[in-house]
Amino acid sequence: MNAFSILWILLALTFSIPGQVSAAGEPSPPVVYYKLTEVFQRLESLKEKLGEEIFKKYLLRKDGSLQPELLIFRDSETGHEVWRLTHDFSRNTPHCHINRSPWNCNGSAIVFNSDRSFPTDKAGERRSKRMFILSADGGGMRNLLPSLEGRPYPLAVDLARHVIWDREDPSLMYFVDREWLYQADAGKSFALEKIGALEPVGRRRVIFSYLSDNNILMVKDMGSREYQPRFYFFDLRKSSPNYRKMIHSYPFEMGLDEPGHQKSEEWHIHDITFRRDPQDHYVLNYGPFDKVGEPVFFDFPLDGDKKGISLAYAGDHGKRPYFSHPAWPAGGASVAYFGERERSAGGWGLHVWDYRSDSDLIQLADSSQATGGHIAWDGRDKQNLFAAPSRSGHNLWSGKIIWAHLDGRQADVLCSTFTQWQNDPGLEHDYCSLARPAQSPDGTKCFFTSTAMQPITGAYDCYLVVARRPCPPVALSATAQGKAVRLNWTPPELAHEIKLYRIYRIKGVNDSFLPLAECPSGQTSYLDEPLEAGSVYYYALTSEEYSGLESDTLSPVVEVTVSAEGKLAIRQTLNLGSGWDNITPEPPVGLTGTKVAPGQYFLEWQASPAQDIRYYNLYYAGESRPTAGPECLIASLPAGERSFLDYHARKNAKAHYMLIAVDRQDNLSDPAYYAEP
Repeated sequence: MNAFSILWILLALTFSIPGQVSAAGEPSPPVVYYKLTEVFQRLESLKEKLGEEIFKKYLLRKDGSLQPELLIFRDSETGHEVWRLTHDFSRNTPHCHINRSPWNCNGSAIVFNSDRSFPTDKAGERRSKRMFILSADGGGMRNLLPSLEGRPYPLAVDLARHVIWDREDPSLMYFVDREWLYQADAGKSFALEKIGALEPVGRRRVIFSYLSDNNILMVKDMGSREYQPRFYFFDLRKSSPNYRKMIHSYPFEMGLDEPGHQKSEEWHIHDITFRRDPQDHYVLNYGPFDKVGEPVFFDFPLDGDKKGISLAYAGDHGKRPYFSHPAWPAGGASVAYFGERERSAGGWGLHVWDYRSDSDLIQLADSSQATGGHIAWDGRDKQNLFAAPSRSGHNLWSGKIIWAHLDGRQADVLCSTFTQWQNDPGLEHDYCSLARPAQSPDGTKCFFTSTAMQPITGAYDCYLVVARRPCPPVALSATAQGKAVRLNWTPPELAHEIKLYRIYRIKGVNDSFLPLAECPSGQTSYLDEPLEAGSVYYYALTSEEYSGLESDTLSPVVEVTVSAEGKLAIRQTLNLGSGWDNITPEPPVGLTGTKVAPGQYFLEWQASPAQDIRYYNLYYAGESRPTAGPECLIASLPAGERSFLDYHARKNAKAHYMLIAVDRQDNLSDPAYYAEP
């Protein structure tokens, strides 16, 4: 168990990132991003597939999960932590749209789609899409195979692309087909339950938008000139008397009069999303789904009453400027967009419009920094958002993920995406190769897609970048309760992704912080007893997400002095502490390797004795011991992993591996080594 010195809290130091050392004697690939030389050296081998026997023995776990494909590294320019979540020669992507988040409502799981094949696939079996779920720490990857009434349910392309998470229950997701709206519990057997019939039967239908903030779900017919397409709305609030009932249904066709809009286009819809306001309005524009829609957007009331439909924004008229790729925050009081500050007033860039004053609230980026792209504000953080500006030779933030703030601070560049674009000459990428961002529930992380670590065009992976760690609890206080002390605290403002609170305690002024207790996120008090007469205690808390990320600052520190008679004197000593853990964790134990086939090595180890390990970094070199820098890094394994099959090693060289434990404050253990005899 690690100890944390009180000295580091009082000095409020911060941890440092070790220097990066190049791997000597190894050939370098022509292109290397993030200094990940060995990863890029191996890209061509991604095209090679494992045989069925090795796949089933080493990659497919007993619980049905797959070996993690996680790689955690730092952006070379910004130092922000980046996670590559997938690594297969295929198209790995979140829902192929900007109006749905891959995270569930508490950030404990991520869902994505892939057209990858498995060695166990039957000959001639074609799977255009598979749906996968990941634990928030990047492990536990499972291919979701739904069943209906005890029988396998064929996962259609629309079902895989248009899964929607519930806003209230982190285990529930929703699907739709030509007859029914289904609910599935992703935490159990993934059995589908019919919750709403859709009539008339036989129409192709999709769930295009995330649920409203009130947990209202929208299903829409795919456009057709052969019938009058409709909307269908379901109330999924468990507290509602209409729970799981259809509350509205009406046709697309409204016969709207607005300059630039053609009534003849009302049989199909290009884009549609809930505005996230308390009344559950939604915004849409008419036009073809797979092409550019009309430059006129309408604001619809939930009940579809034509009298309540208004102009949301338009390309060439109305008070508001045109909102390019808008994103609405929780509450729907504002909207972020690329465009002008006001109509015909110039000031092009990334802006936030305030609905209450119906005017520009703040400019987050000017035209020299970003002129277009995609925005993510789908979490609960109303003060910060993510954006992926479009690639342009003269824009400062082209090809970056940025973190923009409404408090007037300069936007932070989080990382470069290095993704290729679908309109690059001679390339074969589709729209999903764009690094369209998604915001985690508390806004601590940004999800995106990139082609960076794929050997050729037409394939891409899922990534996330960490913007910040979770905030610690606030307002920590203590009260005497006999010879015990009761700690009370308030959760931070954004606490949807928090799994637990960690309580740390020091006994004695010259002692060290030790973990005292873990409390689930719903708990806000703890009784520490008994306390020893004549002693001094210090208490502080951190928050830990389901992702494994822990606060890098402490809650206020409380001092409790116990007199010789057992009376307690309580005072607060520090409002905020950082850099409080610089203790090296113990290394993993007993790293061994088995050569399975040329270029394939199965590695096993025992866990580090340290209690605060977040993940293990695995390094490889072919000629000598690898170095502890990004140049030799090949994999990151969540703390619960005890084995890894490396099936992309060089076939004409000896294998050398190094495993290092990384704790929750990014301290690195000493290495464990394995060298092929």
